Amino acid sequence: MSQRSDRPTGQTTCITGETELFSSDFESGTEGWRFSDDNAWSVVQADGSNALRGIGHAHASGVDNWDEVIWRMRVKLISGGTHINFHVGNNGQRYSVSFWEESTSLTGGESDVSYGASHPLEQWNVVEIGILNDVLFTGSNGLLKIRQIQSNPLPSGGIDFEVLDDSEVMFDDVVICKPR
Repeated sequence: MSQRSDRPTGQTTCITGETELFSSDFESGTEGWRFSDDNAWSVVQADGSNALRGIGHAHASGVDNWDEVIWRMRVKLISGGTHINFHVGNNGQRYSVSFWEESTSLTGGESDVSYGASHPLEQWNVVEIGILNDVLFTGSNGLLKIRQIQSNPLPSGGIDFEVLDDSEVMFDDVVICKPR
């Protein structure tokens, strides 16, 4: 069941009381990102601005590590699905939000939760993911979808967009915010 709270906000900016640690709107390219397959990723014009497009099974990873932060972005499914990964560690551990047209799920750490959702193809969705005070949450379009306590949260790690086989997904207006 969807719930409303002060987070998610339904926006792709930091709010009062947060500090911006990273942002990428792809207007000036892909600085701050590394790619598993350069041929799978491109910056394209989408709805009047630049966006990052991934096709096929490929990863786009941020170059820094973060701990308790909120990650906001716009996501547009063209076809298939994507994993939005965070707290990605060298040992393969991660939290993963799987984003599909009809569902979203969260796996990793102490989490294995799914919920029905409507993320129509060809429409932008504002996705927010965070872990604060050992509470992991995810939401889309301003509605809280999953909230779980992590008694033993994963260590800090990176962020990663993983476009899946037979999929095309676009990302834009990525921001990582740290509550003060």
